Amino acid sequence: MALTQGFIYSCIVDRKTDIGYAIICDEEEVFLHAKEAASLEIGQMIDVFLYMDAYKRIAATMDTPILTVGEKGLLKVMSVEENLGVFLDNGINKHILLSKDHLPLDKAFWPKKDDTLFVELKVKNRLYLELAIPNPPYQSLELLSYYDGFVNGFHKEGLRFITNQLTPVFIHESQYDNRLPIGTKRSLKVIHESSKGYTGTLLQSKETKRLSDADVILSYLELHKKMPLDASSTSETIEKTFQMSRKAFKRALGYLYKTRKITFVDGQTVLIKE
Repeated sequence: MALTQGFIYSCIVDRKTDIGYAIICDEEEVFLHAKEAASLEIGQMIDVFLYMDAYKRIAATMDTPILTVGEKGLLKVMSVEENLGVFLDNGINKHILLSKDHLPLDKAFWPKKDDTLFVELKVKNRLYLELAIPNPPYQSLELLSYYDGFVNGFHKEGLRFITNQLTPVFIHESQYDNRLPIGTKRSLKVIHESSKGYTGTLLQSKETKRLSDADVILSYLELHKKMPLDASSTSETIEKTFQMSRKAFKRALGYLYKTRKITFVDGQTVLIKE
């Protein structure tokens, strides 16, 4: 069976060479350079990670990788090569490429050295990386709370953000002043939760406050479909349910009604099905 780079194999040390060792992995001989190994004995069983070296041959290292093929995680940017992309540290001597094909055309939005990215390790002819989204389950985030994290990619309508808790958050283009480079660290405010995930904002304006209040109400309605409150409800009832003023509640309801998210029936606010 052919060996596949990007995985860890249990191999046996076959013989010593001038610059390293020849080891046998699944009946195939693999080169292990002395700088990639400890002092070894012939016949010793060792675990190694396989990769393609500069001579385009499968080689081994005893260094422990951060990721193996198919795994996702956080890696640090070690260098930026304008003609290739960015190289990240996977815990072994050879850094792994995140190709320019998976980065914005405008290099101003590329990550910088020492940025941390969330990526997945893949393999074709060589090992390579792609920007990724963490797998669920995610740590829950509180609406209207702030979380630190970083930009990890672009969507046609905004930014993909990942919190330090590894929870993905979408930031619509209306919720930031300027597009940010991948890898940029920021603190964002979570403003909405739906079946698709969390939405956040990088703005702090009055308009954002209105949208934040509307998203809190919308999250409630997506869960309950309707609520026994409308613009005529008392301040006490509104405060008890949403911890917001009657003025803010009415302003948010007006926004949701204008955008055809809700309607009013017999003193209740009802979510309009899409």
